[in-house]
Amino acid sequence: MASQSTGPSQIIRFPTRIRRQRKACAQCTRSKRKCGREVPSCVRCSEKGILCTYASQYRAHHGTTETAFQQTRGEDNNGTTLRRQSPSVLGASVPTATSRHPFASDRADSACDLRWFLSANSWTLQHGGFEGDGPSSVCEQTLPHFIDTLRKWGVDWVRDGHSPLMHKHLYAEGLPECVEDCLTALAIYNSAESDGAKARALRIVDDRANRLVESQPQDNDDDCEFGTGSGGGITSSILLSTPAHLARTQALFLYQLIRLFDGDIGARARAECHMDTLLKWAKQMVESAQLDCAAADLILSLPPDHYPLPPSPSLIQAPPPPPPPPPPGSDSNINRNTNTNMNDKTKNNNPFLLPPSPRSTAPDLWRAWVHAESIRRVYTAAVHAQVVYDTLRRGWSTCPGMVAFSAQRGLWDAPSAHAWLKALQDCEQGAVAMVEHAGSSNTAGGIGRILREAEPEEIDQFAVAVLEISFGLESVDKWMFEKGRVRRAGGVMGVTTTA
Repeated sequence: MASQSTGPSQIIRFPTRIRRQRKACAQCTRSKRKCGREVPSCVRCSEKGILCTYASQYRAHHGTTETAFQQTRGEDNNGTTLRRQSPSVLGASVPTATSRHPFASDRADSACDLRWFLSANSWTLQHGGFEGDGPSSVCEQTLPHFIDTLRKWGVDWVRDGHSPLMHKHLYAEGLPECVEDCLTALAIYNSAESDGAKARALRIVDDRANRLVESQPQDNDDDCEFGTGSGGGITSSILLSTPAHLARTQALFLYQLIRLFDGDIGARARAECHMDTLLKWAKQMVESAQLDCAAADLILSLPPDHYPLPPSPSLIQAPPPPPPPPPPGSDSNINRNTNTNMNDKTKNNNPFLLPPSPRSTAPDLWRAWVHAESIRRVYTAAVHAQVVYDTLRRGWSTCPGMVAFSAQRGLWDAPSAHAWLKALQDCEQGAVAMVEHAGSSNTAGGIGRILREAEPEEIDQFAVAVLEISFGLESVDKWMFEKGRVRRAGGVMGVTTTA
């Protein structure tokens, strides 16, 4: 079949198995405009360059479950729009704060309504410049303050096993080898007090970083968009599992954070050689997550009888017996596992493939959210850190694109799945979804909505740090003092609420 190029006015109409008439997209419904109902994007949304989302026509085939959200239904001539009654600004960076999971059930009581963070569209990188009060409010002291905050979080992770960057339950079953190497290297670096000890620690960090980069599969060319390079070569976006992408990116980012900002000229020069690698890995990590979410969406759209359930933890088979000892005279390390990405149990694993509602439980959703949010946060932190370094070095930097992350206080630090679910239920309005990371606080869906609409006690530390680097310390201080009493502790903004 001959392929045809498509533009804003040429939309391929894909066949669909849904027999009922498709409703208007959410964007046309909200603007009360006629929708052509083309897929994957209607003409109007394509011409405006905005995200186009449709409510799923599939209904669940099983019983109902109680949802954390109540919804109101408003109708117009074009179709139906659904709005969750729980903070449209308490998350950060996707185009539509109230957009539903593309394959979520239309039923208000479906657990699929909680899968908003698994939408493939939520991984789209946002490229936006600052306007109005954007860059002018970011003074020089903001840049090192942001780096100090990130470095403090690295110390917190080594000491406590948890920080706004590294979730304590992400690797509950064991650290991947590359993350374990990173943890020990950071522990040595943080404990070094003398100049000699610090130099030895930096050599260890350098060695671990080099071994990590050398151990990874190499792309066939430099263009890593959507799994293939410009020459058709396959990239590691699809060679590695999403957990493997996450582990290696976390480790390399923490190595870079030490070497770029330690002050040692040699370490800084060696780290600069890995800046492009970190950015490539970060983008491939987001791309891999997007592909996994799209695959999970596709499977979720299948009839229940055809849905392949992921293995239950209680049904995982016992590990195979260890291999026999090597014969005398052979290299005893020949059978050693040299995988530095993830444990064997996580290879080829899609962390976002969940049972359909109502079989999705709170722990299922929570584990998927922890994986997704960890990816979003390490990407955001890594990109911002490199932007800060470029800005300090040459006075300017380009924006490689930002991705969504959750900003509501209580989600990241929830000690259990049910505490996490309760944090969703405690919201007052809208969905705990995400807003665009467009630079301007005047942007309708931008992260600046937090400064305009959210209360300081509703926002967690990671989101506050992103606000500070986006709008400057003075703007965030003003927001904090106007809407709540504040205190600074350990280089990061804290909030003290009145009783």
